[in-house]
Amino acid sequence: WGGADFIPVPGDYDGDGKSDLAVYRDGYWSIYSIANGVILLDDGAWGGADFIPVPGDYDGDGKSDLAVYRDGYWSIYSIANGVILLDGGVWGGADFIPVPGDYDGDGKSDLAVYRDGYWSIYSIANGIILHDAGVWGGFGWVPVQ
Repeated sequence: WGGADFIPVPGDYDGDGKSDLAVYRDGYWSIYSIANGVILLDDGAWGGADFIPVPGDYDGDGKSDLAVYRDGYWSIYSIANGVILLDGGVWGGADFIPVPGDYDGDGKSDLAVYRDGYWSIYSIANGIILHDAGVWGGFGWVPVQ
C-alpha cells in the first residue's frame, strides 16, 4: 500500500478503533481499512506537493481527518462529514514543525508547532492559546509524536 515516495499517515479513518493503512504523496491520500478490507479513499486530493500531512481527529467524531500544513498554514477536511473544518488557518511558520495532538484532553486534535525548543499550541475547539513560548527541547531537537 503506497510506494517509495509515499509518506505513511496511519490513523483511524473509519472510526472502528483500529488504525488504517494510509499514505500521502503530492497532495493525494489513499486509505485502506485493514479491519474490513475496504478502500476508504483512493487518490483523494487534499494538499499539495510541498505540504506536510498532519492527520488527526480535529472535529472529535472519533475518525481521523485529512489535514495538511505548509509554512504556518493549516487545511483540514473531515472525510466522514465531507466538511472543510479549516482552510488557510495560520499557526506557526516556515521553520516550524507541526505536531498536532489532543493537548487539552477534549477529544479533538489541537494545532501545535515546534521550533528550536519553542512550543505553541492552539485549541481549535475552544479558540484559545493553550501554550505559547514555552521552552522544552532545544536547537536541533526533533519532537516525537
